[in-house]
Amino acid sequence: MFKIVDAHCDGPCGHYETDTLKNSALTCLKLAKKLLDLTPSEAQYIRLIMLKEEHTQICKQQIYILWSDYFKAHHYQANPQLHNQLYIMAQQCSLIKQNADIKIVEDFINQIEALDKIFKEAA
Repeated sequence: MFKIVDAHCDGPCGHYETDTLKNSALTCLKLAKKLLDLTPSEAQYIRLIMLKEEHTQICKQQIYILWSDYFKAHHYQANPQLHNQLYIMAQQCSLIKQNADIKIVEDFINQIEALDKIFKEAA
């Protein structure tokens, strides 16, 4: 009835991606800029912070999914820095939540680009 398949991850290729991570990080960057550039009302300020928190959490979830579900032992052997890189990125998400610092978010986006290279090589 069902065909047996072999995959390097939990689902067929194409199931995992880094676009969600990138898009949410870029949203965090835009929100941090708005928080710093605007003098919003209290309601606007709270809403911007809530949106930044939401998108930062999406980033963290995407990192955890790649960390635990997509990348396997052979990926970590081929890229010895990968485990630490993902850990640092998860910690960076906490810094993004705690601050409206554009440099922190830009550094995070650069880390995503580096991760994306490893991801594409692994696919």
